[in-house]
Amino acid sequence: MTEIVPDYYKDFACLKGECRHTCCSGWEIDIDAESAVRFRSYGAYMDGKADLTPGMEHFINRADGNCPFLSCDGLCQMILDKGEGSLCEICALHPRFRNFFEDHIETGLGLCCEAVGKILFSRKEPVHYVDATDGKDSQQAEETEKIVSEITGEMELIPSENIDWDSWAEFFLSLERMDDAWTVLLEKLRRKPDTPHFSGLFTAEWKERLDRLKEYLAYRHYPDCPNEFMEICWNLCIRLLDVTALEKEPEEEDLIEISRLFSSEIEYSDENTGKVVAELGY
Repeated sequence: MTEIVPDYYKDFACLKGECRHTCCSGWEIDIDAESAVRFRSYGAYMDGKADLTPGMEHFINRADGNCPFLSCDGLCQMILDKGEGSLCEICALHPRFRNFFEDHIETGLGLCCEAVGKILFSRKEPVHYVDATDGKDSQQAEETEKIVSEITGEMELIPSENIDWDSWAEFFLSLERMDDAWTVLLEKLRRKPDTPHFSGLFTAEWKERLDRLKEYLAYRHYPDCPNEFMEICWNLCIRLLDVTALEKEPEEEDLIEISRLFSSEIEYSDENTGKVVAELGY
């Protein structure tokens, strides 16, 4: 089956020990059935590190919320001991996401990973979509790119007088949250809902970054979410940049961090995504 990917897909590499927000902490990591069979063969190596009860297989995080295989230098001890082929499916695929269609798959890289943000927001040119097998254009890639372009073309900056950011901040605060940093940002928005846009928002440099965010949201969510979902999420990230500007002029790193938090808290929670869609009236 044809697989489509963004053209920067090949550039992704895990930051490993250099990552400031490891994906090996804070998540409840389920183990797929095939990997569970392999893990059972490891015997005492898995003792206290995973519950391998059929149908309930998952890693047992340490008291600090870290995966039991996260080493002190930020590396995966299982990879060090047994090689990359030892990983379970979710660990091997993360931060990739996949949308399945009748005749093709669309694969992307989630912004919950700071390495993805570094790649995406440093781009000046629009994202191009290609065949994953050879990195070349194809009819399906062109059709995907057309859909993404049409959606991004309709996404607009919502004037502050047309949206109640105080209520939206309260709504996002009502959702399940994992990271205190996300709560802090939302609380700032709740207290300062009428914050003006930061000074650099309309510069060419920031337009390029925010266009990349548009493209990402459209590509990831168009199969399952209404266009209004992508638009409100895009505007939310901009508003969080605006409240950041109350303390400092936002930089690319701030967008990477805001996008990482948004992605982790909303995109990687089917429940939270569904609640946002419902709040929009769908």
